[in-house]
Amino acid sequence: MLKFIAQQLTNGIQLGSIYALIALGYSMIYGIVKLINFAHADIFMVGAYIALFTAAFAAGAASGGGAMPPLLWFWVGLALAYLCLDWATAAYGPLRALSERSRKKRAPGRSVRQRTLGYLRYNLLMAGALVLLAALFGVLLTALTKTVFGLRLGAWLLGVILVWVMAVCAIVGMAMEHIAYRPLRHKPRVLALITALGVSLFLENFCSQAALFGNQYRAFPEIIKKTVVVYVPALDLAITNIFIVNLAVAGLMLLLLWFIVEKTLVGKQMRAVACNTGVAALMGINVDNIITLTFCIGPALAGVAGVLYAVNYGILQSPFLGFTPGIKAFIAAVLGGIGSLPGAVLGALLLGVTEVFANAVDSNLGFALAFVILIVMLLVRPAGLLGKKEIEKV
Repeated sequence: MLKFIAQQLTNGIQLGSIYALIALGYSMIYGIVKLINFAHADIFMVGAYIALFTAAFAAGAASGGGAMPPLLWFWVGLALAYLCLDWATAAYGPLRALSERSRKKRAPGRSVRQRTLGYLRYNLLMAGALVLLAALFGVLLTALTKTVFGLRLGAWLLGVILVWVMAVCAIVGMAMEHIAYRPLRHKPRVLALITALGVSLFLENFCSQAALFGNQYRAFPEIIKKTVVVYVPALDLAITNIFIVNLAVAGLMLLLLWFIVEKTLVGKQMRAVACNTGVAALMGINVDNIITLTFCIGPALAGVAGVLYAVNYGILQSPFLGFTPGIKAFIAAVLGGIGSLPGAVLGALLLGVTEVFANAVDSNLGFALAFVILIVMLLVRPAGLLGKKEIEKV
């Protein structure tokens, strides 16, 4: 019995560390924007697939083969191009003036013809610039990927993949915030919630296209050969190098996030915005930049979780694979106290261990037990294990 408990506890911590990285994104975004970003789980999926294709290309390049979806980097380039145009319009004088002139031409006092022409001219110009920039970035990203992952990276491959996936997921997360959520920031919350569901469904179905990720099972290349590092005969417990890498990467990400939030000026600004957005803005904090940064850090952590999931389990089912881990990570965030970063980690570890023990009894029991725990927690302690009660003025 003791041997069974020790092995399952190890498996539960391994699974819980992956849930923790996803749950932190949920808690960060909710804490600052008060939005449940259901598309966050699909960023996890994007991270897993980016890791798959880059690892497969690296393995293939070493043997003279290797291929990637032809349009993969064009779409990532499109997201990056949109961000660059948006930032350039806000910061560069001539572009800002062009945007202002277009807005004046679309003012209610103008005729329908003037408003239509002003709208079309500006948006056709922006669309043309967007496509050209996307094509340029797509070519550059493709060349960079083939250059970096065409090298014999050896033991460094996993580290390079992690950095690469974090960058791509951060771009996708920031583009998602700029396009889908920013226009709804001062609208009723239910609109942003519905939009989050729509973005999630879009990402799942869009990535299922054959020209992108495809909708079939894919095996993740063995970039780390699984070996037993520590064996405890008394408990019949085997600790593998995959388990150690998983804990080391997750621990490093948690430590880095703690340092950013607690020890830097940006982290202090993030906590101020989470406390009171209006007062933070009056104190000179650029709220838009802080929210964009949150949608950069959260998706980057989800991308890391996707890489660890792929390395641990070795099979990616389809672009819908983010649904189940995303739901469980959301439950973990609520269990620990939505908006609380330590609570998200604690809830994820508890949920991971509970799920593994439940699955050892029946493979269908783990998913159901997660919802039972959620219901009990909402009844007994609605704020979560480490959450604080909030008084909302109406």
